[in-house]
Amino acid sequence: MSDRVRFRLADHDGGNGGEGGYSMIRTGYRFHLSGPDRDVRRLTCPGVLADPAFADPPTLAEIAAALGGVATLRVQGTD
Repeated sequence: MSDRVRFRLADHDGGNGGEGGYSMIRTGYRFHLSGPDRDVRRLTCPGVLADPAFADPPTLAEIAAALGGVATLRVQGTD
C-alpha cells in the first residue's frame, strides 16, 4: 500500500480546520469629509465579508439608506 499515490484537491478542506480555499475579503469606500463639523473627518462604508467573487462594495443608494437622517450624501463630479 505504500506505493499508492495519494492526493487532495487544493480547495478541499477535508476536515483540516479551513486549510485551502479563498480568503474572505471586504471591499468598500473611505470618504474624506469637509464641512461645518470639524470632528467628523472620514466615513468608512464597507461591504459584506465574502469570497472575492462576491465581495461587492455597497452602492451609493445603500450608503444613503444606511445614513438615514444622520447625514446627506452629495456626489460631485471631478471635472
